[in-house]
Amino acid sequence: MSSLTDKRDTREILCGSLSCSRKIEIASGAVIYTGAVTAVNASGKALPASDTAGLTVAGICEGCAEGFAFLRTGVFLLDNGSGAEALSLADIGKVVYALDDHTVGKRGGSARIRAGILRDVTPQGVCVEIGNGPGAAYIDFTVATEDPAAAASEMPGKVIVVGGSGWSGTNIASATAGEVYMNTGSAWVKLG
Repeated sequence: MSSLTDKRDTREILCGSLSCSRKIEIASGAVIYTGAVTAVNASGKALPASDTAGLTVAGICEGCAEGFAFLRTGVFLLDNGSGAEALSLADIGKVVYALDDHTVGKRGGSARIRAGILRDVTPQGVCVEIGNGPGAAYIDFTVATEDPAAAASEMPGKVIVVGGSGWSGTNIASATAGEVYMNTGSAWVKLG
């Protein structure tokens, strides 16, 4: 995917979701186009959403003036990822990830920047509820019925809930149904 090079008509879908406006200072050197999915960095400065560690998606840019971006939260029609990133009706209600400043996908890149919650899939694109909570508030988890792949090859922060009747394995030695584990990047740690 490639980032925007001009403003984009990002349609808002009116469906009763929380909608608010924010004024956020733009990060030095960043160019944010109207209609772009916009994130904030660790310093709280706005920049176009991308697959870059440390970003939190904050809303859609409605315009910029005097070094500030004006963002709006709500449900917006964005571009659907392609290939393994393509979203379908089966993904409604799940977390989606920013691939760039106008496209979301099922898996996300290496940084897995949470963009919001998928609300619908249409021929024109995907409807995503965006900016109504910090990205970290969305917990992306999978129900696992077998020992997961090696922790080193899994993405840090991956959360699984043990399904079925559990298992005896290698990466999670012994798992009981209902237990919750998180990948630290080097090991699976039982939560709770």
